[in-house]
Amino acid sequence: MCTLSTLGVLIWWPGSDGAWLVVTLLAITQVGHVETLKRTTARVVGTIIGAAAAALLATIITSGAVLVGVGLILVVAAVVIRMGPHYWLYMAFIAPAVVLFSSTSVADVDTTDAKRLTLTLIGAALVLLASGITLLWARYQQAHGGDLAAPAQKHQATTHTVAGYTRAASATAADPASARDFPLLNPSICPIEVRNVS
Repeated sequence: MCTLSTLGVLIWWPGSDGAWLVVTLLAITQVGHVETLKRTTARVVGTIIGAAAAALLATIITSGAVLVGVGLILVVAAVVIRMGPHYWLYMAFIAPAVVLFSSTSVADVDTTDAKRLTLTLIGAALVLLASGITLLWARYQQAHGGDLAAPAQKHQATTHTVAGYTRAASATAADPASARDFPLLNPSICPIEVRNVS
């Protein structure tokens, strides 16, 4: 999923803004569908709050230097909040800081803000889709006897066993004294006809 998203970003959103999609995928993908859902919800809620805050700050503050200063304060607050259990709150502080730092001018904040929000929502949707497919697949396997790889592994083991006895049969046919190493090929233990299979 990350590889295809990175390719999509390189084709349709070249530049640093497109990387937010890949970062979103990497940041919210968790082991287990419950943790993924919690993390995705927290990231989306925090990003929406952060995007609204960035848009509000850009309307109130017209100086680029002041916006960068506010961004620095938001980063420090985000780092402190990150130590706590509320991921959505962390995202609510870090999202506007990143938008303010990524914008080339005060007029560009709204465009950058919209890109950040759009790419985060697309990333969240992709993670939820992948999580849903994984969950459905796991339930399908539980309902239908679990491991679908077992027949292939059993066939592979049988093939290796047959191949081993075929090589042993060839060796036994050439040297009957070696039959003691392969009890199933020893005519006194297992009366079968050993043919040279070459």
